[in-house]
Amino acid sequence: MLTIDQQKLTGERALFKSKNLLIKNSTFAEGESPLKESEDITIHNSFFKWKYPLWYCQNISLKRTTLQEMARSGIWYSHHISMNDSVIEAPKT
Repeated sequence: MLTIDQQKLTGERALFKSKNLLIKNSTFAEGESPLKESEDITIHNSFFKWKYPLWYCQNISLKRTTLQEMARSGIWYSHHISMNDSVIEAPKT
């Protein structure tokens, strides 16, 4: 499993179709659909700041993660997601 730690990720589909990742202490800033069509992803202590962060994803675990207001429609069409100690500020999630 690849670990991404303390990163600021930007741009359209920054980690599109990723698999088997641990993402921690990171921020997904400007850029839609950063993890679209990804699977087997664990996310800890991170922030999503822009639209459609987890579309069409599978097997996602979020812990102490925030979907900020502009992370609209954050989890559509995804399956097997768990969220613990997290905050959803985004509408339509």
